[in-house]
Amino acid sequence: RDLHVRSRRQRQMCIRDRYVMFIVLAAFCYAINANVLKYKLPNIPALGIVFMSFLFMFIPAFIVLCFSNFPFSDFTSDPLIMESFIYIIILALFGTAIAKVLYIKLLAISTPVFSVSTTYLMPVVAIFWGLLDGEDFKLIQFVGTSIILMGVYLVTKKKVPKKTP
Repeated sequence: RDLHVRSRRQRQMCIRDRYVMFIVLAAFCYAINANVLKYKLPNIPALGIVFMSFLFMFIPAFIVLCFSNFPFSDFTSDPLIMESFIYIIILALFGTAIAKVLYIKLLAISTPVFSVSTTYLMPVVAIFWGLLDGEDFKLIQFVGTSIILMGVYLVTKKKVPKKTP
């Protein structure tokens, strides 16, 4: 019985470790994104890049929506669903589109390392909003935030040239 429980826990750890790789992949893709925007697409306006990225996301999302069992009849008749949809649009415009335009403009006037490192402050902002909402701030969150900020510091600090005698 103990062997069965241990193997089940090991399987759960293996599945969880597989999902951790998605985080590593996302960070890698984020770095590629910053470098491509800075060095390969510097003459394209930020608004144009954001529009095209949203267009490329919309097409497959719309196809999935058409082939899903989404209740279109409830969607148009229920006022609560319509209100939720309006909030989703507001979040998409202000929380994503405008932030992406500002990020691309920041990338244009700075380096990719600096631009990417500013996004690592998102956990700090998330903790701030959580505290305003009445959530607890635990030790593990403090440790994680400290590690992120230390990484940002190490990546963005200026290298002092070594003096030769």
